[in-house]
Amino acid sequence: MVKTQRKLWLPLSDEAIRWLPERGTAKETDFIFSLPCDGYLNKLLKDWVKSSGIKKRITFHTSRHTNATLLLSLGVDLYTVSKLLGHTQIKTTQIYAKIVDKKKDDAVNMIPSFSATEAPTAIADEINTRNDEPIQPAKKKRGRPKKA
Repeated sequence: MVKTQRKLWLPLSDEAIRWLPERGTAKETDFIFSLPCDGYLNKLLKDWVKSSGIKKRITFHTSRHTNATLLLSLGVDLYTVSKLLGHTQIKTTQIYAKIVDKKKDDAVNMIPSFSATEAPTAIADEINTRNDEPIQPAKKKRGRPKKA
């Protein structure tokens, strides 16, 4: 890793490995990619982004943000994401958790608001259009709780 001057070994998913070229006689410890310096890499990326019609400013570092946010959105714990990013302090990774919390807020606010008279009808309509099995009331347990 350039920023901390220490190497970071990361596992690759099966999907990522599937997209890699054949390695021939390469050893497992050999580098997979020989990347140019950051400045040149970002220049290449800028050209690719422009040619694809994307208007947003994207850098190589953007992929780290996207990866971290995606992992957290999929339920990976903050500590694991922190280690995958090579962060030495968990607080560095916590910024991504705030992004995910914002996405949760946005998600629950996507439910439309209803007036008091519309809500029961809208809920009934939603239930009636689903093919789910009816919800059965939970059976009450009798007797004393067992000691652990």
